[in-house]
Amino acid sequence: MSDLDIEKQLAKILSESPSAPFLFIGSGFSRRYINMPDWKGLLSQFSKKPFTRYLGMANDDIPKAALALANDFYEEWFEENENNKEVYESKSWLNKVETPLKYEISRFIQSYDIEGCLIQHPELIELTSDKVVIDGIITTNWDLLLEKIFPKLEVYVGQSDILFKHPQAVGEIFKIHGSCTDFNSLILSSNDYKDFNQKNPYLAAKLISIFLEKPVIFLGYSLSDENIVNPT
Repeated sequence: MSDLDIEKQLAKILSESPSAPFLFIGSGFSRRYINMPDWKGLLSQFSKKPFTRYLGMANDDIPKAALALANDFYEEWFEENENNKEVYESKSWLNKVETPLKYEISRFIQSYDIEGCLIQHPELIELTSDKVVIDGIITTNWDLLLEKIFPKLEVYVGQSDILFKHPQAVGEIFKIHGSCTDFNSLILSSNDYKDFNQKNPYLAAKLISIFLEKPVIFLGYSLSDENIVNPT
């Protein structure tokens, strides 16, 4: 089937739907447009050892490998930032082993020149026009690309926002794995995933209602990706 045939079929499906679509966007989208590294690549940026050593110790389980890296990174970070009390004694700082790594990852992601990348990809600027109609976005990405493309959409970060701020699933971006704007929100390690899964039932119900009521377009994911096989 050609790309043109796929576009025609998609246009037909969307034209017959009573609701505008939701986009479910993964890391492949950011890798393509802002050259953001994948999860392993991002963690490798902060590992003084080859990250494959952590993966080996964790039997190729990335969240467990991230926790092992966070343990080593914790000591290294405090040795280098002992005088930065305004950071680790701030109200936003959580005394958890992952916090220094999450803090530095968030700073790294926020340093990306998204405006410059948009100039290089005019097709993304076209998405900001009123001609593009979507009901919202679900994403596991931590970066700020989607907020730049869709500035009119309200952003909900992490499960707490979805649980307590009562979004309506119209005109919203759900950043279900957190955002670099709040380093504590990042779902990074096996500890984070354990906590995430404990709070999962409400989020799962919210996403299922979206999947049942609206057409959902997946972008930036592999069909074998865990977030596709088990999105919550």
